[in-house]
Amino acid sequence: IWRAEADYYFGILTANKKPTLKFEFFGDSITAGYGVNQDGTEDTISNEDGTVTYAYLTTQHFKAQGNFMCYSGVSVSLPYWVEWIVPDRFNRYSYSTEETLWDFAKYIPDYAVINLGTNDSGIIELGRGTGEDFTKEYLRFLLDFSNIFFYFNCICQVWLYILFTERHDWHYKIFSTYTKYFIVPI
Repeated sequence: IWRAEADYYFGILTANKKPTLKFEFFGDSITAGYGVNQDGTEDTISNEDGTVTYAYLTTQHFKAQGNFMCYSGVSVSLPYWVEWIVPDRFNRYSYSTEETLWDFAKYIPDYAVINLGTNDSGIIELGRGTGEDFTKEYLRFLLDFSNIFFYFNCICQVWLYILFTERHDWHYKIFSTYTKYFIVPI
């Protein structure tokens, strides 16, 4: 642009300063907001709205920055709605890509929030997996996760159905193995 003219006064707007508090969310459809705009059809993007999820509302409440890594249908232990599992893709730019690694140094959160397990409970209900499968993969995920995110707080949210309707030792194994994480039933 060589020249710009205007009939009215205009000025340059300055951006608000970014909040210093940072959250990063890893999750499935609950974090992505799948189903919040139910219109009677299944599997449509119009059914999903991340701006009404606990993750987005948490960042708004605390006036914080948020980074959201969520994908409807993902699981931890065995493929369910998609052909891959989160422990193999959480370090990617997007869950849906195998190629591009996420540069964790570019966004260092104060709190990481993990909300996974909803789809794993469906796998277990169908008899395609076991609680032991879930425990093994969830612990592998947390170990890999903690090797990258060792310098900040992590909150692991677990769907209430998993915690209270099924009384399996594998739930408690996860919690007792990772006592440094704060487990929040939702």
